[in-house]
Amino acid sequence: MSNNIAEGFEYSNNNDFWRFLRFAKGSCGEVRSCLLFSIKVKYTTEQEVRGMIEFSRVLGGQIGNMMKYLRVNKIQQSKNKPNS
Repeated sequence: MSNNIAEGFEYSNNNDFWRFLRFAKGSCGEVRSCLLFSIKVKYTTEQEVRGMIEFSRVLGGQIGNMMKYLRVNKIQQSKNKPNS
């Protein structure tokens, strides 16, 4: 997840950054799915992974908030551009 965010940021372009944030948010869901599957197949217990599941939800929400910020900022920037 952090590698996706770092890679997107390095492009110095909000569109690319947003796209890589989307990948990172998807990775949060994948991790959560793997953790839930590990419980289902009795590889681990809910108590052992509860904190990681909650962390993936929080992190996914934070990434989503950054995506919303970039989207709103992009809309505001386009409204403030002078007509050519």
